[in-house]
Amino acid sequence: MDNQLFSVEDLYKSYGVRKVLRGLSFKLFPGEIVLLLGANGAGKSTLLRICARLLRADSGKCSIASNKEQSVSFVGHSSFLYRTLTVRENLELAADLIGVNGNVEEQLAKWALSSHADKLVPELSEGLEKKAALARAFINNPTIVFLDEPTSSLDDKSVSALFEFLENSVCSKDNNGAVLIASHDIARVSRYCSRAIILNNGKIVRDSRIDGCSVDDVVGFYRDINR
Repeated sequence: MDNQLFSVEDLYKSYGVRKVLRGLSFKLFPGEIVLLLGANGAGKSTLLRICARLLRADSGKCSIASNKEQSVSFVGHSSFLYRTLTVRENLELAADLIGVNGNVEEQLAKWALSSHADKLVPELSEGLEKKAALARAFINNPTIVFLDEPTSSLDDKSVSALFEFLENSVCSKDNNGAVLIASHDIARVSRYCSRAIILNNGKIVRDSRIDGCSVDDVVGFYRDINR
């Protein structure tokens, strides 16, 4: 396929003598929500941070087909929200930095944060802080999204809202975006994904379609590889 949106080529990363990524290569295509699986320490978070240009690889490269840096968003384990600002101020700051106007109130409403918009970040519950981080990440209507355990601290309703947004906005035919999402929450996440990439010891050991697979099937793939 030649309509790739994002590609990773022969990626290596080590922390001292510990080799975390060992020659990873894959591509993301428009409309995909791809599940990234692997045990703790398999390299998922490192891979996502390199893809989002937050960490340098030792060798190899990540390429964006459109070459539009502003179309990429990332949400990690930590929210990275400014603790001395309110939720609204965090979103307004992000919008100002990337030159987006008029999207703050829409994002607050979409994530049921309007009634919490004037609270400082330390006043939020863990779930609300996660939703605020997601709202900020989507302020620029991104084309490529990297998510690291985004469903942690979210209730089922919020998980459904997250994937509704990913399907209808990021991965819609109009936007033609793609999502790579690392998660241990297979039961709630895999049903929304069309493909799974499984890491083991810093290498891709499986990359296959999972649309049409049951949750039990996906869990089985993962357990077979990690035995």
